[in-house]
Amino acid sequence: LGENRLTEFPLCVKTLHKLQNLWLDQNSIGEFPRWMNKLNELRYLNMEMNEVSLLPDDLQGMEHLQQLYLRSNALMKFPEAVCELSGLCELNVSQNDKIFILPGSVVNLRLLSMLFLDDCNLNQIPDAIGYCISLRCLSAGGNTITLVPAAISGLTSLEILNLSMNKICFFPEVYNL
Repeated sequence: LGENRLTEFPLCVKTLHKLQNLWLDQNSIGEFPRWMNKLNELRYLNMEMNEVSLLPDDLQGMEHLQQLYLRSNALMKFPEAVCELSGLCELNVSQNDKIFILPGSVVNLRLLSMLFLDDCNLNQIPDAIGYCISLRCLSAGGNTITLVPAAISGLTSLEILNLSMNKICFFPEVYNL
């Protein structure tokens, strides 16, 4: 259903309880429906390039979701409910320019291996990022980050670190990378 002219989530999807992969990218969908957590077999959801501004406060029931792509939407803040998705491995919220802060609850994403936060207007990376021990790729280029926390040393699996085009004036002494 990607690359169409949808303005809302198709209701027929609500009944597809065994659905595992869903592409709704490049539409004009403005609302993420509350019933999405009923799709408890969903593993992959691509909602890139839509007009979603908020996610529901409760995403419990989507514990099998491993890949979530929300790049280039109208998110008003980092969707904290995403931090409840303990099985999440890949998350892309890049190009949502109203995301200023990454919440400390990111510590719950222990299986997260790829995190894309490019061009979001982030002004800091929280110390909690050090608990995302499975992180292999952290990309936060094109933000307004000035300091990088020493906790980044805890990311012993990190293979790719992109902090280009920020305002970094201090980078900690990093061990274990």
